[in-house]
Amino acid sequence: MKILKKLKNNDSRKYYLFGIKVFEYRKKHQINANLLLNKINLPNTGKYNINIYGKNNEIYINPENKKSSLSLTIYGDNNKIHIDTTEPIYLNGVIGDINTNTNNTALKIESGTSINGVQFFLMDNNSSIQIGKNCMISCNVEIWASDTHSILDENNNLINLGKEVIIGNNVWIGKDVKVLKNTIIPDGCIVGIGSIISKKFTNQKSILAGIPAKVVKENISWSKKRPNEFLK
Repeated sequence: MKILKKLKNNDSRKYYLFGIKVFEYRKKHQINANLLLNKINLPNTGKYNINIYGKNNEIYINPENKKSSLSLTIYGDNNKIHIDTTEPIYLNGVIGDINTNTNNTALKIESGTSINGVQFFLMDNNSSIQIGKNCMISCNVEIWASDTHSILDENNNLINLGKEVIIGNNVWIGKDVKVLKNTIIPDGCIVGIGSIISKKFTNQKSILAGIPAKVVKENISWSKKRPNEFLK
């Protein structure tokens, strides 16, 4: 008796085990995951390339999000991706790697946020990335919630465990920025082009710039309008 059945049409190939969909491949949505053991909810439009090697992982993207692109590989269990925004999101990320599983991580992107090109890394168990509402993130931005190798002190104690990255609401991050582990970018801040965020900032509505970044101006606000529009 054939218990694994393949169905094919012009758009997708679906694999069923005892009548339950287990794997699916689509031309725009390329999904390599055991759908019995993981939950994946994607919009019908957009482009998604997802590979999951584990169980109890969850991916949710707002069904009203029409134009996003996500490339994601997960090695591990109990990881959660939750994207609420309907703005375009261009995102690549890895959780764990082929040699070491990573478990219980989370990525959350809230409503109104747009991302033009971010690569993220979650390599430590129980680590997370949170991006707030109405943020604008440029291209070639990297978010490292974890290091990829260990640093030890003189007593052989680990000193570089990654826990979280928090990006507040209404944050504008410029091109080529790197955001490192255990950092906070408060509400209303701007991060200048090419900067490296390497600590927890506390001042809202500030411009952060430099390597490593520091506060260079306070009490600012920003708008998506071009500067010329304010000169009219």
